[in-house]
Amino acid sequence: MVIEIFKPIIINGYIKTKYSISNLGKVYSAKTGKEIKPAITNKGYYRVSLYINEKENCLSPKIKRKQKFSVHRLVAVTFIPNPENKPQINHINGIKSDNRVENLEWCTGLENVRHADEHHLRFRQTYSDETIHNICKLLSTGEYTNRRIGELLNVDETFVSHIKRGKIFTRISSQYVISDKGYSVNMITKEDANLIGKLLKKGWKPKEIEAEYGFSRRTISRIRTGTNWKSVAKKYNLTTTWKWYKYRDAIDNLIIKSFKNKDILKLIGLKLSDKDIKNFRVMICKRKKYLKSVGAIK
Repeated sequence: MVIEIFKPIIINGYIKTKYSISNLGKVYSAKTGKEIKPAITNKGYYRVSLYINEKENCLSPKIKRKQKFSVHRLVAVTFIPNPENKPQINHINGIKSDNRVENLEWCTGLENVRHADEHHLRFRQTYSDETIHNICKLLSTGEYTNRRIGELLNVDETFVSHIKRGKIFTRISSQYVISDKGYSVNMITKEDANLIGKLLKKGWKPKEIEAEYGFSRRTISRIRTGTNWKSVAKKYNLTTTWKWYKYRDAIDNLIIKSFKNKDILKLIGLKLSDKDIKNFRVMICKRKKYLKSVGAIK
């Protein structure tokens, strides 16, 4: 017999609520003792609407905000440790309505997609393995575009793109030699990538580069963010060298405690370039505005 364990729901690590959640994925109101019935999203996930009464947190006494929360995320945040700070939550048995703690695990986006592929969860009611093999055969020839394959086999062009990039059905696509898996860095030459990097460094906007040289904005954007041609992005210092969202909770707590910007930087322990320090200050201003909007600070 499974014992139902209840724990209070705490939002963002510090905002208390008048609700509790169990290890079986049920949400209850601490005030009435009744279960909160979840709504089902168009993707099949369970979601509940909760009132966050800031009076309970010694904040603004008149603010009562209603927010929607995914049940599986509430369970994972409350019961499952996440030492690697993974962003997504996976339903192990593939059943989205089964929000028991035993059926949930933290994962990366790639791990989530691979799990869905291995268990036939993505497109499982749409395309058979035979269709996947036919797609891979056409991709391996290198003579057909994604759109043309979609037209020939009556499948979605995006679905073909996912297979080509190795995001789904890798157990089948790995049996074939498919060139340019992933977003191909061979779509442009190294000289082109360096040219884009130089122009971005000089302050050119993507639409200006597109109009002048004909490169797509998607290609330009992926170079600027370091998704493609990381060496170019690093060479021209196009991307930030730190990811602030990993420190968001710690920064929020320091802001609430009224620490100054320079003190926050010291306490977080980050060594940043001049450009990143400027971005850091901008980010803190945005977090302060957000915390003011929810009544966490005055």
